[in-house]
Amino acid sequence: MDEVYRHVYGPLTGSGKMHTMGGVQEMVAEDLFCALSDGDDGCLWNASVDLAMFEIYVSRIQCLLHGRKRLKVLEDRSDEVVVSDLGELSVPVSCELLALLD
Repeated sequence: MDEVYRHVYGPLTGSGKMHTMGGVQEMVAEDLFCALSDGDDGCLWNASVDLAMFEIYVSRIQCLLHGRKRLKVLEDRSDEVVVSDLGELSVPVSCELLALLD
């Protein structure tokens, strides 16, 4: 399985999302890593958590993990929408995930 979970939120600047979503993000991160843990020694079974974040602001699309590098949104041969050159980071534990989201 390539992807298990996607988390997206928006759309309005100044609408209080960061305040509202802060607690939700913490619960999701803890639940995600708890579900991947086998319970005995805390080791993850054959799975990984990777994070990619981008922002659409006015007409700019930029990667939030790599210095706000400008990105392009394209359509591939299968008519799937793709964000070109979007950076990804592997996140081994929930506290690192939360630090990146902060």
